[in-house]
Amino acid sequence: MQLMFFCYTDGACKKSPGAPGGWGVFIRTPEGVPVEMHGSAIKTDSEAMELTAIVEALKWLPNQVEATVFSDSRTILEICEKRIPVLRRNGWKNVEPRYLTHLSAIDELQTSKELKITWTWLRSHNGNAGNERADALASQGAREAKVLLETSAQR
Repeated sequence: MQLMFFCYTDGACKKSPGAPGGWGVFIRTPEGVPVEMHGSAIKTDSEAMELTAIVEALKWLPNQVEATVFSDSRTILEICEKRIPVLRRNGWKNVEPRYLTHLSAIDELQTSKELKITWTWLRSHNGNAGNERADALASQGAREAKVLLETSAQR
């Protein structure tokens, strides 16, 4: 039996689109070791931050493992689970340009790393520790982006 990684992902962007945003990832390894990552973008939207969190989680995972990726965005999970294979077969036509890089990266990482992913929705702010931590990390990234934006505007 293969060991399972649990990846909680979240994105944050208050005044989407075109506002500062952040992404957060909380991973629990099969050994129970917690891994935390977060980042930010100056001009973005909530969907891009959700997708960035997933890309970063998949980048971190070792090759040939099973993982459950949790998100509180049903739309993003549906795209990852059902739409990406269709989009790939259709040559990535009819994809919003701002999401093409994210979606093709998710597809490429899943394929090249031979990842077996289970996409799982969970309700936000429901007390799930992994989801709450990913949310806090995404919010931290969004705050950092806002500070960067304000600092650059003052120059």
